[in-house]
Amino acid sequence: MVLYVCVEGRNPMRRSSVLATLAAVLDEEVPPPERAWALEPVLRALLVRDPAQRPSAEPLAELLSRIASAAAGEGGDEGSGAEADQPDPLRKRDPLRKSDPLRKSDPLREPDPLWKWTATARPGTEVAVPDPRIPARPQTPPAAPPPPPFAPAPGRPPPAAKPGAGRRTGRGPLIAGVCVGVAVLVGAGLYAVETVDGDDPGRKEPSPAQMLPAKYRKKPLRLGRAGTFGRPPMLRLNDPRQGGTGVEPELARALGEELNAKIEYVDYVPQDRLLSRLRGGDYDMVLNSVPDASGHGAAGGVDFVDYFRTGTSVYTKADGPEIRSWKDLCGKRVATFSSADENVIASKQSTCRSGKRIDARPGGDLTAAESRMADGKLDAVVNDYLMSVEEVRRSHGRFKKAFGPDPSEPFGIAIAHDDARLREAVRAALDELIDNGTYAKILAEWHVEEGAVHAARINNGR
Repeated sequence: MVLYVCVEGRNPMRRSSVLATLAAVLDEEVPPPERAWALEPVLRALLVRDPAQRPSAEPLAELLSRIASAAAGEGGDEGSGAEADQPDPLRKRDPLRKSDPLRKSDPLREPDPLWKWTATARPGTEVAVPDPRIPARPQTPPAAPPPPPFAPAPGRPPPAAKPGAGRRTGRGPLIAGVCVGVAVLVGAGLYAVETVDGDDPGRKEPSPAQMLPAKYRKKPLRLGRAGTFGRPPMLRLNDPRQGGTGVEPELARALGEELNAKIEYVDYVPQDRLLSRLRGGDYDMVLNSVPDASGHGAAGGVDFVDYFRTGTSVYTKADGPEIRSWKDLCGKRVATFSSADENVIASKQSTCRSGKRIDARPGGDLTAAESRMADGKLDAVVNDYLMSVEEVRRSHGRFKKAFGPDPSEPFGIAIAHDDARLREAVRAALDELIDNGTYAKILAEWHVEEGAVHAARINNGR
């Protein structure tokens, strides 16, 4: 990979994040080099995925030496007779010229490799057979050893040879092979952890569809859905086999379009069994108002891509007092419907001055509480955010949202912890929907804009 980057001037596996880069390294093929010329077959051979199919150091060093010799013009004397008038096919021609008569016959531009693997007499070993299209290195007889610097004195034995003398033959290919091997290993490590904060500002980032693992491009993404559980306006199960209506079905369809994948709703089960079925591999994702509260990471086996925030909310009469915060409820009469709402109000009493605390009362029946609010006997109703939105919608203008959710907790798209590449693709797709405005349009259509997230986060940032 270091050789590829040096020749091409770019790293072909760089992506928008470390995880996306790792996903590309694991799942995608290295694109063919465009500027490698004579080194193209070398790069192709070194970057195959199966290590057993890569050349070893000795044949690789021999091949690189032959390519270097051919490029340097060995095999002829530039100043001798007619040979000096012959054009150098490796140095003087323009490889981009379509009219170049040498282009079709250039052995270094052929798509075939420059060696063919053949079995030797010893099983399990392979050798590189030289290609006759590449000029062989000239064989020259070994030079005669230099004369000794001085003659020994009469009667004295000649000096003993130093240890290691005469052993240098054959080290050139070995050293070259070791260097190439180290460069390849270092390059693999570099492009596996490289981030996008580099020196190539014009590089195009991969789309969410490109980040989606290959196995999900050939089959639908299986989406787990509880058959009897829907929280309007997030989900109305008026037609569950078609995904129902609401925020979550619309968001699922938009994510499928962004990922260029088909979404399939499968195997409807009770809400409390969704995550266990996801861990068991029955689903690829779960998008069904699941709180991002537990089961994170390797221990729980599930990660969440947060897409919405809900919590405690307040609504009032349409023509009632202006209430924008918990402080505005000090001294007001409110109805609550859960211990969670009561705990929230207790935590907010500190915002009130002495003698003007929030007068919280159990609401009992919601319809009766809303009637008391309509008659002026209550100032506000404190309830779950999604329930508040739905009640305001049903009131046909009698009630209005005051504020909330506050405090808020996220809903998350549940994905198996081991499926990190799918998780990153879904996160990128959700970020894209947020950036291009599709996400905001979906929330506005169902009147839940207050629950919007501003960026896709994993496990609520934990």
